[in-house]
Amino acid sequence: MDPCGTCNSHSFCPGHVGHIELNTPVYNPFFIKTLFDILKISCLTCFKLQINARVQNILRLQLELADSGYITEAQNLEIYKSETAAFEDITDETSELVKAEELLKQHNKKIYNTKASCAVRSSVVAAALQKPTSKTCIHCKEALKKVKYSYKKLVMSVPAKEAETHKRQAMQNKVILADECKSYLHEIYKHYPEFLKLLFPILSYTSEKIPVDIFFMEVVPVVPPKCRPTNVLGSQVIENPQTTLYRNIIEANSILRLIFVNIKNDGADLQNEAKAVYDSELISGVLDKKQYGATEYGLIHCMYELYGGEVSTNVLTSFTKIFTSFLQREGFTLGVKDILVTAEADKKRRQIIQECRRVGDSVVAEAVNIENENPERELVAEKMAEAYGKDPNFRVILDRKYKSVLDSYTNSINETCLPAGLIQRFPDNNLQLMVLSGAKGSTVNTMQISCLLGQIELEGKRPPLMISGKSLPSFTESETSPKSGGFIDGRFMTGIQPQDFFFHCMAGREGL
Repeated sequence: MDPCGTCNSHSFCPGHVGHIELNTPVYNPFFIKTLFDILKISCLTCFKLQINARVQNILRLQLELADSGYITEAQNLEIYKSETAAFEDITDETSELVKAEELLKQHNKKIYNTKASCAVRSSVVAAALQKPTSKTCIHCKEALKKVKYSYKKLVMSVPAKEAETHKRQAMQNKVILADECKSYLHEIYKHYPEFLKLLFPILSYTSEKIPVDIFFMEVVPVVPPKCRPTNVLGSQVIENPQTTLYRNIIEANSILRLIFVNIKNDGADLQNEAKAVYDSELISGVLDKKQYGATEYGLIHCMYELYGGEVSTNVLTSFTKIFTSFLQREGFTLGVKDILVTAEADKKRRQIIQECRRVGDSVVAEAVNIENENPERELVAEKMAEAYGKDPNFRVILDRKYKSVLDSYTNSINETCLPAGLIQRFPDNNLQLMVLSGAKGSTVNTMQISCLLGQIELEGKRPPLMISGKSLPSFTESETSPKSGGFIDGRFMTGIQPQDFFFHCMAGREGL
């Protein structure tokens, strides 16, 4: 057993807490309602609270008095928060505020968390977070954007596009993403750092450079596997619900990976490569059908999830204009050079094919349990015919043996010719460009053109034998060669033989 990579223990590792790094901030679920309380009393134009300076000062004194244990004094200031009190009792108000300031100066800064002080603090905070009655900002006079908490999301009402300028402006809901909300909170905190700490004391106990960042998450802690064991129900292993939750987080996280998408490298391999767009110009990476097509977690899917249907529709429209313009100006054609392989690759291909054609006897000998390494062909044919007559499952066994052996030869030929063996390499090879971009065709098509057609299957099996013991009249009875079982080592580029063509047509008819 390998030692633990963290504590180097071989057998007594208690497990360690890990984490999942998120590609974009998300709301801390414990504080999303707190964020709603802040945003609903804020102007998202000037980023100021809808509490005038006078009332804000009274709220500050009330909270500090409650925290210091002066319950009665904090409650006595409540009557001075109304608008009428500012004009009728200005002398009394000033006197009470001065007394409160004096009391706080004499206090030793000790926090009293009694039941009474907590109740007073809660009522003061609740009053401070009441939704403003005015529809315009008391500071910048701009219209306030209405923020709602709906279905565990923060939603903001924003003006919809007007059909006609003289008509009344309609409103539509827009989800406030966590990174957008984070920028709002940064601006609001710049104006009211101390007041927000009084309203929400947790901001005074965080190590974050900007305390309001505690309301968001950029990593998700992962408990050790020992804390989320699997369950066994009969022969079925059931994943722990916590593990399932982590898996869902990772899958959701991949939606947001706009700059990391799978692309084909050099016409064959897949890798992660950054896509960078600056000033509407692609400056790094390759975009193909996997990004802008109907692909899960593709570019359009990501744009829709992040910015909505209107933005993703505009992106598709832009792509349409670009592609149409390109095809009007640039010709695209395929040539023989796009399917030819080098002489060296072709020589190696022929060697593999010659070796492949000689494996029939050994495959059948293994299937009928002949231990001789070089059995006589007559003996192999006799045993095979006998096995066909006695064992109804022999065809399945023999097919499995042939497929396991021939697959390795097929893979060797494909690796020899594609893509390294092509004379014209990707992206200069227009056939490879067409296939790998997702425009038309598949890798199987290119293999059949330049490499071989491979094993023909009918309903998942090799072509059946006729009552004569032959797969086609041109073969001998109980023949063991891979070719007689539907293995086509020819290719379309150099042509296939009549038997190969017949097998291929059989598979084609099944496809229809």
